[in-house]
Amino acid sequence: MQEGWLRWSFRVLVALLALLGGAGMLLVALVLAPRLQPASAADRAARAALALGAPAPARANAFAALRGLDAMRWPDLRATLRATSTAPAAPALCTVQLQDCLAQVQRNPAAASAALHALVTPLAVVYALPADAMYWAPPPPKSATAPLATLMATGFDMAGPLQRALLTRAALSFVEGHHAAALAQACSVAQRWRALRRGSNDAVVDASGLSFSAQALQLMTQMAARLPANTPLPAPCAAAMAPLSDAGLALCPVASREVAWQSQAMFDIQHKADTLRRRDHPGAVLVSAMLIDARSTARGIERAYAWACAPDLPQRLRAGHFAAPRLPASAARGPQCIGNIVGCANLHALVQRAPLRANIQRRETFLAQQATLRQWLWLRAHAPDRTPTWPDVYAHMPISLTLPLDRPRLDGNVLVLHTPQAAQPQWRLPLPKITVAQRPAPR
Repeated sequence: MQEGWLRWSFRVLVALLALLGGAGMLLVALVLAPRLQPASAADRAARAALALGAPAPARANAFAALRGLDAMRWPDLRATLRATSTAPAAPALCTVQLQDCLAQVQRNPAAASAALHALVTPLAVVYALPADAMYWAPPPPKSATAPLATLMATGFDMAGPLQRALLTRAALSFVEGHHAAALAQACSVAQRWRALRRGSNDAVVDASGLSFSAQALQLMTQMAARLPANTPLPAPCAAAMAPLSDAGLALCPVASREVAWQSQAMFDIQHKADTLRRRDHPGAVLVSAMLIDARSTARGIERAYAWACAPDLPQRLRAGHFAAPRLPASAARGPQCIGNIVGCANLHALVQRAPLRANIQRRETFLAQQATLRQWLWLRAHAPDRTPTWPDVYAHMPISLTLPLDRPRLDGNVLVLHTPQAAQPQWRLPLPKITVAQRPAPR
């Protein structure tokens, strides 16, 4: 009887060992299978599309000059920023979020002049850039041990303060009576930002460049509203208000850089896990291998961004609201995640949000702002010189200028565009005040 019990126990033990061995082999297979799987046709197509945005265009690169602004000491500008937080009523430089930069500078032109005088050296860096210079960030380091902080560094910290200085300079020129030069300066600021971001691979510069262009054009309209309606606009304004080209709407360079640093981050994590792995403990090797599969995660990241390189993206943006496709939920769950815990967590974040949505929204807003500018230009060209009001003129606007837009409205002599996706909820373009012509006295 004892012999039978021993035989039964032995069989149970063998069965358990076989079961555990099978489970272990299944786990190893689940971990290794994605690593051995070749790239699919969709993976190859996504990589090929993103490769179109990787090479830097053959234009002057403003990266070194603008990054150099970060290292320069702007003591007066920083002091002005601190003073703005305590005395917002009379800052020396234009506040980017303020609707009426011109009125702000007019309240204290001496302080604005002193602040700009202290910034002659930093601003000279910007003025010395070629007219078509763009901001192209160097690619992430190729070394697998590159720090994540370096890979994730995007944009430059002084973009906002630089914009404040440029707007203040144009507004001060107008306050000092140099009207034509001031209009040209404001339009040149808008055109400068458009050039810096056109084709740029930096997501921050790409989005903020459009926002800053719109701010500069709004300042131009504030100046023009204080002049007769028939005052001609200088040549730089035509270029600043020209429709965005396909290159100006393209997103492929930004997407390519985002994919590059996110994928490199995954390979960095895998490299770190490999170096910490204790190869004399098979269990530790398996657990480490389950942490991340950088190659398959990189493929998922490429699929999440490949839509940004579609050649018809500019046309689809001009046609109306564009909904960026998202990764399917299955990309971040399933058996493949058993050997890719960190990678699936990263892909899950991409499933939950639409990558580059802020850049798409800025394009949509700027296209609406440009359409509003076309209305503003038509109204200026048809300014009444007698009793009719601006709403009377607006009512006779060609249908081709009014159909694409349902958000602008005329509030007195101000054309208002609601921009809920922008930093400013309203974009206001003032028109010259209508003065009623004096009728001749009856004889």
